[in-house]
Amino acid sequence: MWLASQRASCCGHLFPSFRCHFLLRLSFSSCSAGRGGAPPATAEPIHFMVDYLRCSCGFTETEARTASKYYAHLKAPQNERPDAVLRLLRQVGLGDADIKRVVKNRPLLLLADAKRTLEPKIRALQAAGFSVPEVAQVISMNPNILFCRNVVTRIEFWRKLLGTNQDILKTIRKDCRLLTHNLDKKVAHGLSLLLSLGIPDHKMRSLVRERPRLVSANPDKVRAFVEQVKSLGISPGTGKFKEALCSICNFTRCSLDAKFKLLQSFGWTEAGVHSVVWKLPAILRYSPKKLREVMYFLLHEVGCDLSYIARNPALVGYSMEKRLKPRFHVLQSLKAEGIPAGRNDFINTSFHTRIGFLNYLKLIMLPPRNDKI
Repeated sequence: MWLASQRASCCGHLFPSFRCHFLLRLSFSSCSAGRGGAPPATAEPIHFMVDYLRCSCGFTETEARTASKYYAHLKAPQNERPDAVLRLLRQVGLGDADIKRVVKNRPLLLLADAKRTLEPKIRALQAAGFSVPEVAQVISMNPNILFCRNVVTRIEFWRKLLGTNQDILKTIRKDCRLLTHNLDKKVAHGLSLLLSLGIPDHKMRSLVRERPRLVSANPDKVRAFVEQVKSLGISPGTGKFKEALCSICNFTRCSLDAKFKLLQSFGWTEAGVHSVVWKLPAILRYSPKKLREVMYFLLHEVGCDLSYIARNPALVGYSMEKRLKPRFHVLQSLKAEGIPAGRNDFINTSFHTRIGFLNYLKLIMLPPRNDKI
């Protein structure tokens, strides 16, 4: 009855063409057999959970078939638990898209005991100070939290390290497994390693907020990242260390070497590149396309000296379309009108905020005041 009702509901409502397609396949098979052809090959039986996933969770046929292997041990349809789980998830505030994503990430969630297993974890999240919408966010990002022990203890640990529940949510978006990591075997060791490598305790919060995966990463990789930052002359106790470490974490050794070679191709020596990266670690995150475009513009159109860019690498980080080109063209137009606004004016005004740049334009465009009456 359960299977029949699911097929009827699914085919009659969500997939109206399924019935026609099924009948055509059946008719074709019957005709082939009737003409004396070879008997059709026996099709692989479709697990009953395929229809449930399609109708109740919004899966496609392919997605449902892929996920059905997790339910292969089920011999007979039993929809009480799946229905109860879906009801609970909707009560918490998960939408259809969220539920589909959660079930894809953790298919066996549908077989959990909603009352004994899931509800206590949801209550624990709420007791830890998360609102109902925030609980939905946590579950949506990583449903495995519903199967973890000591949920409150985990949240208290991360809140002490990161700050507030909002900080926890922001950090989970960067590492969805944050709340499910083993605190004793992985996280504690990771934090101890970072401290032993010279990262001050008061810098740990901002570093973990920015790159939470560092505390669970392979220790050898973390050591290599830290040594690479130190090789640039950046000490773990300085303010630039976090930015440099977060930038270098994005690269393998080969890709980092390629980025350094690209920077050298603009004319800087190896020592010059190290100086630029020391002043602006984020330059390592810029795409090769952006670096080439900005450097060509500054060197060949604006006429900046390479040494000046090295002393002020922040210029490379500004947007070409929103900042550098518009300001350069405005100043060039003023210069054509006889208003002094040349290369040095562009370099100086590039560092201004938008309001500061507008005030500068007013200053040079307004006629000098004559205070004598």
